[in-house]
Amino acid sequence: MTEQKQETQIKKPSNYFKSFDGIRGTCCFMVLLVHYVFTGFNLPSSIVYIGLHCFFIMSAFLITKNLLRDKERSANFKQCFNIFYIKRTSRILPVYVFYMLLTLILLVLFKFTIHQTFGMTDELKKYGLMLITFTYNLKMLFVLQNGTTDYLSCIVYPHLWSLSLEEQFYIVIIFLAWIANRKTLQIVTVVFVILIPIIRILGYFWIGTKTQDEHLRTLILWQSPMFQFDSFFYGIAIAVFDFKKTKIYLYLFVTTFLLIAAFGFVNAYICSKEDGISIFKALREDQYFYRNYGYLFMDSLVNFFCVLWFLSVIYYPEKFKILANKLVVRFGELTYGLYVFQFLFLPFGLITARLLQTHLHIPVILAEIAGVTLYIVMNFYFSSFVYNKLET
Repeated sequence: MTEQKQETQIKKPSNYFKSFDGIRGTCCFMVLLVHYVFTGFNLPSSIVYIGLHCFFIMSAFLITKNLLRDKERSANFKQCFNIFYIKRTSRILPVYVFYMLLTLILLVLFKFTIHQTFGMTDELKKYGLMLITFTYNLKMLFVLQNGTTDYLSCIVYPHLWSLSLEEQFYIVIIFLAWIANRKTLQIVTVVFVILIPIIRILGYFWIGTKTQDEHLRTLILWQSPMFQFDSFFYGIAIAVFDFKKTKIYLYLFVTTFLLIAAFGFVNAYICSKEDGISIFKALREDQYFYRNYGYLFMDSLVNFFCVLWFLSVIYYPEKFKILANKLVVRFGELTYGLYVFQFLFLPFGLITARLLQTHLHIPVILAEIAGVTLYIVMNFYFSSFVYNKLET
């Protein structure tokens, strides 16, 4: 019985790519690092953006392949629908509910001990229903409509918008995959990959007529399905198009990375001159990402980069051996938990670094290395525990 249980736990789907977990792990690790606020230099916010697009595209790719396979095996739509949502629900909901319960426990503890809830009470009152219904990514549209200014006052929930965006895609893809054949999926994918960037550009100008808040403008473009669903359609493209093996993927992969980096630094430099701020601040803060016409091409360029990364890994895994490293792969397996629970452990790292600096007079860089290490290690082991108990 024990052997059967162990065999069930380690079994991977037939379309599983080990190095894909490596990509996920690498992206997740970089996201955790960016969210840790260092005293000196901070990593560019565009790293988080690339990471999230990788998650969206990879999720769409794997889910589309699974759905097309389940479609062939299912007698009718109801059976296919049930299989899909049972798997999705059992994968996502237990961890999500557990996190929400933990935050509610923390809210009560904070309220009755230090009489401070760090914005959680207000956030739940205003947007709690969105968190429950996986529509939290639409929060910024309500902020735009209501003219709210303190929309980032709570640090416990804001990252959950990406889970809402994914859930909305799951609703779309199950119907699309069942109704459309492979050829139709290819046509629909091409249409949306072309159409949504146009909608995004129009949306940028439309939002500009409603608010001068550049950060809010950026967040709406990042989080709304009508402006970001092309990421998922790029993932569908990998699943339904027959991409041939060619080294062009590798060359374009490097080229697009250099283009993203070049625009990031040029844009940050121009913003630093225009706003009289440090170039590091311009690299770090989200609201500068779309400045200087970045809204015209940055999303599509990032999506293109992610697709090229996946294709390069599929056809040339020997070029990306680090992605098959056991620790990197393990990070990839734990990505969901690491992403969800990160802000529970981030304060431990920040407080530890501050205490080491002020009380033990340890140099800033060493104190922050210790702080960020503690934050990531605590999150890693907690997420591993949750993965074993809830996800599998």
